[in-house]
Amino acid sequence: ASADEPPATLTITADRSVQRIALEIRRHYDSSTPEENGFVQHLEDVNQVLIVNVNLGSLVLTVKCSSLEILERLWQDYSSGHLGKAAQEFLVNERVLEDLGLAELKLRIAISEEDYQEGRRHFAKCAG
Repeated sequence: ASADEPPATLTITADRSVQRIALEIRRHYDSSTPEENGFVQHLEDVNQVLIVNVNLGSLVLTVKCSSLEILERLWQDYSSGHLGKAAQEFLVNERVLEDLGLAELKLRIAISEEDYQEGRRHFAKCAG
């Protein structure tokens, strides 16, 4: 992250391997399937964040918030549970379950409060 735009890090974990989901997100710009693009679009359109990195293993999306308003919107979406519901709805579909040989897959979203507070301090410092 640059000095003037701190990232808020979203970590998405599941009770089993999520490599398939990570690969789907990585292919976001090449895919035309709404199910594959839905969560990324939710992050970009609703929360107005920029996804700057996707790692495999536990799925870690690093997003960049360009203003305090955007950071607060993302935090509210996360705190209300809506972001987790969007992740579950858009990332876990029948094809993914079938490919993984699972009947069910529960995702858990975590945004570190430390990262959130660090972002708030950054924007307060820039405003002051």
